[in-house]
Amino acid sequence: MNPALLPNCDDDHLRLPKRQKTSHSNADSNAENNLPYGRYTIAWICALYIETAAAQAMLDERHGELPRRPNDNNTYTLGSIKNHNIVIACLPQDQYGNINSVSVLTNLKCTFPSIRHGLMVGIGGAAPANKDIRLGDIVVGTRVMQYDLGKILSGGEIQRTAIPKSPDQSLCTAVTNLRANHEIYPTRVMAIIQERMQRYIDYHRPGAPDHLFQASYQHDSRMPNCQGCDQSRLEEREARRSCEPKIHYGGIASSNQVMKNAATRDRLAQELDIICFEMEAAGLMDVLPCLPIRGICDYSDSHKAKDWQKYAAAVAAAYAREFLEALPATGDASRDSWPSSRFPEQADLGDRRQQLLESLEFDQIDSRKTTIKTAYSKTCRCGNSISLIGLYPC
Repeated sequence: MNPALLPNCDDDHLRLPKRQKTSHSNADSNAENNLPYGRYTIAWICALYIETAAAQAMLDERHGELPRRPNDNNTYTLGSIKNHNIVIACLPQDQYGNINSVSVLTNLKCTFPSIRHGLMVGIGGAAPANKDIRLGDIVVGTRVMQYDLGKILSGGEIQRTAIPKSPDQSLCTAVTNLRANHEIYPTRVMAIIQERMQRYIDYHRPGAPDHLFQASYQHDSRMPNCQGCDQSRLEEREARRSCEPKIHYGGIASSNQVMKNAATRDRLAQELDIICFEMEAAGLMDVLPCLPIRGICDYSDSHKAKDWQKYAAAVAAAYAREFLEALPATGDASRDSWPSSRFPEQADLGDRRQQLLESLEFDQIDSRKTTIKTAYSKTCRCGNSISLIGLYPC
């Protein structure tokens, strides 16, 4: 990637946005608290607008917008969940896949320098050959494989060159803790959906049937839906006792193309040991080891339909919220509120001075205190100037 195309990471990070609470009785209530760019630690990436809408519904507080940084074309939603300040970013309309996800996350990390963790949250297609995965279930990716990277050998065979990528270790340990918790206490996904999405009927569980057709049975492309498909070609599956989504953990296959072929789906599922297909996670892993969270909306075959997409986006977002509730906050960038009435141009001088001093910290700062010499008698007499002598490393 050409470095000249990357945004400048050295711009000022001290501008502060307004902040407002989100309430499900009054989502537009104002709470004019302020946070700087550097207080945001979680990147929440979505590919579709329905995924972004579900993500926004999960926020405890919705913060005001920040000024757009030079060379950053992203549009952000800022907010918080529990002790985490979150940046939600969506890929441009109709521009999906790993390449576009890399661009979005690269710009986001440059604008928000304290980002520690990334979540890729949205819909995906199941690979049901290895697990009993149903529409509306949740897949959490413990490993991501980009399966469309490789080289052609002399015999025409394609050899994949991509290697599996895993989320950050701290995310993996948080996943383990949450899984352990779910062994004792039920997941809160449905409770979160009822609390956060109750008003949004389109995001409720649909009445559309959950049909898995045999891999050898292709959908007739002339038919707009599966109502005319041969019901005798359905896979026989035991009915579930509950309609609540199940959470599956395993490998996710990622590429720049939508998987629509059941035979290829099953072959790759066996070859790569994966349970879900999607289009963005592998690219994000090259920028920041993210945790992919996917709500299942189809079976990665020719019988695709959009009936389950919004509900799948909702369950994925609900799991992401439950995960963030259990994820320990980063100590130095946790959700500390700034005084409620202060805007950037009105910020208290003492707070601004503290921000400037904190920005100059370095590893040996404490040991350097003993070497600071007495200031010359005529220095630092210029009104509000701040003495920085002794704080810079030699």
